[in-house]
Amino acid sequence: LLHRRIDLLLPWKERVSMARQIAQAMNYLHVAAVIQYPPGSEIIEVGVLKLSILVENKIGSTLTEPIRVKVTDFGLSRNPDAQFMTSALGTLVNSSLMQHWMAPELLLNKNYSGKIDVYSFGVVLWEICCRTTPYKEFKLPLQIMQHVTAQNGRPDMRCINEGCPEELRSLIRTCLSSDEHKRPTFPALIEELSQL
Repeated sequence: LLHRRIDLLLPWKERVSMARQIAQAMNYLHVAAVIQYPPGSEIIEVGVLKLSILVENKIGSTLTEPIRVKVTDFGLSRNPDAQFMTSALGTLVNSSLMQHWMAPELLLNKNYSGKIDVYSFGVVLWEICCRTTPYKEFKLPLQIMQHVTAQNGRPDMRCINEGCPEELRSLIRTCLSSDEHKRPTFPALIEELSQL
């Protein structure tokens, strides 16, 4: 929908609603894990990917009803108390399909927290605002890794569509902070998105 249906006008109100729904779903996953696991634990995803976000309702040539999105594909989620993620993690870090959404600490194979999901959400939020895939200027996965880690690069903010509220731009920048402690929580994101 975001990339293939460029002909479909997506008002900013709809884009904000999509972002809020994604943030609510991720918050639910993080909170629900506290119920399923020992107190204080959480689910950590290996990034929210645009490939894992589905539109629930049928979209015609125009929007006739609000867009409903669902977050899917939890095959690589884990509890942070678990010793290992899955054997697929090493493959993912080297995959050209995933690096677009991965936080620097994950790409560098450093310790990480649930804030990697906030980083990934920031990339998805950028996509919602731009309606394109990030890092198209790079041909190789290694170039994306180097851009994000060694050069502290992020998706190009100049690609954001005209009319984007400044608050959304600010949220993207905050979510994409190289310092995970400066990234907001999902409840804070939901609050900010609800006010737009």
